[in-house]
Amino acid sequence: MTQASRKLMKSLALGALISVLFLLVMGPFVRVSGAGLGCPDWPKCWGCWFPPSSVEEVDFDKLNFEKFERKSGQEALTVEKLKSEFSQKKAWIEYVNRLSSLPVGFYALALLIFAHVKGRKYIDIILCAWLAFILILVNAWLGARVVLTGLQEGLISAHLAMAFVLLAVDIYVVYRVCSSPNLPTFAEFKEKYAFTFTPLAQLGGVLLILMIAEGMLGVQIRELTDRLAKDHATQDQTTWLATLKQYTVFFVHRSGSWLIFAAVIFWAYLQMKTKAKLSLAMKLLLILVFAQMVLGIIMSHWGIYDAVQVLHVVFSSWMYCLILWLFMQFGFNTRTTQD
Repeated sequence: MTQASRKLMKSLALGALISVLFLLVMGPFVRVSGAGLGCPDWPKCWGCWFPPSSVEEVDFDKLNFEKFERKSGQEALTVEKLKSEFSQKKAWIEYVNRLSSLPVGFYALALLIFAHVKGRKYIDIILCAWLAFILILVNAWLGARVVLTGLQEGLISAHLAMAFVLLAVDIYVVYRVCSSPNLPTFAEFKEKYAFTFTPLAQLGGVLLILMIAEGMLGVQIRELTDRLAKDHATQDQTTWLATLKQYTVFFVHRSGSWLIFAAVIFWAYLQMKTKAKLSLAMKLLLILVFAQMVLGIIMSHWGIYDAVQVLHVVFSSWMYCLILWLFMQFGFNTRTTQD
């Protein structure tokens, strides 16, 4: 593969990863803004290909009332009721969220085609490109089902979980194309490197498991929070926040965050002891884990603010990427070093 081709593959791999990370920023922003049903139909928005600027532009005769009724859980929806739920701001937020998924598909498809045309010896990258493309198609279908079922809780969780699986695939591809300037083929990569569970890699694996578990618990707490906020809509947030703290899932999630906090600090200590200095990725991870603890304390003691929720989810995705990157970095060692 020529140098220009290697650069293009790196650009496509990085583009795929960055586009997914941006999409993960839009997701929580849509949720906290209440714009999940800003476009209650799919793939159109209020029956239009672009969000209408006012409710007068909506042709309600072309809307499927049965779908609206199933999504809202109400019966006999009227035009007046639908008009009262129209929000241009929420429509555009949801529409931008949908548009942000386009670069994800573009980069995945471009990387898949390029890997087949120029990188047939990079078997692992081709397989990852196929897996990423399939994951995107499945997640696009899940995203449509989320809208068409009126934000069903289980589907939202599956939609987010699938995005984190996609992140893992993209991180591996980025690591492969960036770990060596010559971009070795899969056969050369296997010959030169071997994955060993060094103490640093072992702790990284534990942290990955903890992060996945924390993410699953976080999704459950998010769904529980939405339910409590809906059931206590007329009450102050502090009232149902006290109720939230009584649930076991909240206690386990909070305890797990302190465990991750301690594990990351110990991981940084081991790196300093082994490598003599902290890598940039580890420094960024330390900053993020401290920031996450501050955000967690704010939500636990003062309130679940929209901006804090968004940052909490975004920082979690960044932490997940950094831990996975460091895990591979500590695990893959040259065979000459091991010998």
